[in-house]
Amino acid sequence: MTSVLLANPCGPYPFSWGENVLDFFASRLSRGQGELTFTSHMHCWALYLIAENITANTTVLEYSHLEEFEEELRKNYDYLGIQLVGIYTPVVAKMIESARRLSPRTKIVIGGYGVAGLDDPVPHDPEDHAGYILNNADYICREEGVRFFRRILGDEPCERPITQFHMPMGGTRLKGLEFLPATPVPTILVALGCTGGCEFCNTSAFFKGRKIVVADPDECCRFMSSAVDRVPRFNGAAPPVNMSLFDEDLLLDKDYVLRLGGNMREAGLIGKAGYFCFASVKSISQFDLDELAACGPDTIWVGVESTYEQVVSRNHKFKKRGGSELSDVFQGLHERGISTVASFILGLDCQTPENIEQDIDNLVGLNPVMYQIAPYTPCPGTRFYKRVKEEDRLLPTYTWSDIQIWKDDVYRTKNFRLGELRRVFDKAHDKLMRHNGPTVLNMHRVALSGYEKYRDDPNVHLRRRAEYLARKARMSYPALKTIREFAPTREVRNKVDDLEKRYVSLLGRPALGQRFFRELILQAIKRQVKMAERGVAETASDPPVRWTYYAPGDKAPEVVRRARKRPFRLRILAKPLRLVANL
Repeated sequence: MTSVLLANPCGPYPFSWGENVLDFFASRLSRGQGELTFTSHMHCWALYLIAENITANTTVLEYSHLEEFEEELRKNYDYLGIQLVGIYTPVVAKMIESARRLSPRTKIVIGGYGVAGLDDPVPHDPEDHAGYILNNADYICREEGVRFFRRILGDEPCERPITQFHMPMGGTRLKGLEFLPATPVPTILVALGCTGGCEFCNTSAFFKGRKIVVADPDECCRFMSSAVDRVPRFNGAAPPVNMSLFDEDLLLDKDYVLRLGGNMREAGLIGKAGYFCFASVKSISQFDLDELAACGPDTIWVGVESTYEQVVSRNHKFKKRGGSELSDVFQGLHERGISTVASFILGLDCQTPENIEQDIDNLVGLNPVMYQIAPYTPCPGTRFYKRVKEEDRLLPTYTWSDIQIWKDDVYRTKNFRLGELRRVFDKAHDKLMRHNGPTVLNMHRVALSGYEKYRDDPNVHLRRRAEYLARKARMSYPALKTIREFAPTREVRNKVDDLEKRYVSLLGRPALGQRFFRELILQAIKRQVKMAERGVAETASDPPVRWTYYAPGDKAPEVVRRARKRPFRLRILAKPLRLVANL
């Protein structure tokens, strides 16, 4: 039987601009929220998707150190697949060197979006890592990876369906609450690529403006049902499950969304689960928002990029704008209990030091639940990279470690000095926190709004959605006391007080368990603050290494983890227990 090893770039992974780049929530979606920041753990899902869908004895090695990777290489696998992420190109070159030295007969396969940088590498690559990878890999994948791997293995039929029944789950929680189970986040790949063709988009460029559907609405719903069944229960009850459906603009295909919503209603998932998806103002504007709410979305990523809509569309040819007004889209989604992520770009050609402040204020006024603010960075392989290269604006110091959103010194922008956008970046996050408060507060606000709107709706599925949102509000309620304690402004404290009253009027007084967790969270965050004041700031991420073993067939894979840090002590429980006893 053929043997396959699949691995991501070896760690540890350096922080950038003070945050763990692997932590999607802390470094991006809830950045700048201090003690109230969400933290998250995500997996290298492409590796697991390939492993589940090939007929081979397959090991997925995730977040290893080089010595652990080399130890695994000594087992002499037939094939080695490495996920190339642009920022870690030198690490992948080192992994290939180890493979050639320790297991010379192993065939090496390189895939992932980082492949786009091999053909047109960054200006500063003195060791020619791109050339080394191209010359020493046996196969370079520039397409959908499952069917590519099947063809290499002769695993026929290559075009058979792709399943997603055993994908690992990510997780989120507030920082300081690592001793509690993370909220599970199942993940399903719906499609690759995008027809939108925004000039900065790596995924659209990689697939040359095409969209490749991986799971149709029927398959997607089956994978969702399977994921809900795998979510751990707490006291026999399942939490509301919010899973991620990856498609660069899921809502653009209205028929797909309506069919998926119909499948979810028929499968009884409305009320049990919702989903996160990427979208655009253009795609959202196709829907009656009540119709959309009945299709199950929990959180929608909206590509704002800039509130100067006409100028951005003209200068940068962003094709996903147009349709409803931005403020109407955000308000309409929030009223229906749909959380939002607003992506926003700094350093666009239309922005200047004189007008960028107003652009940021407009973003703050949308009151997004989460956000991603990123300096405009040209990524190798994209039309934007080619454009600034032709305009001779790339800096000769631009190197592999700069392929990330936390950089503002890799090319000359039209209107900002080098380093200036970093200050704007920090200021934008500060404004969002001071005016709108943390993500957990806004999640609570939106859940209450949706519950209030749909609790008495004649549509049974919208009433079930209201029940789902009520459970979300109950889960987030215990954090309100901590938010008030650490609120950065009176404006945020007032919002907490208003939401406390609104919660009681809609859902009643908190139960004993909620009061217990209210005190537990407060004490945990206080302890986290004290530890941070005494400790030394971390400079790199070093997640637990994980081996996952797949054998051909439908059997669930075997997972082995090796922690790198001592477990969190539970002494923190004592004080809230004493407090709750007196409630």
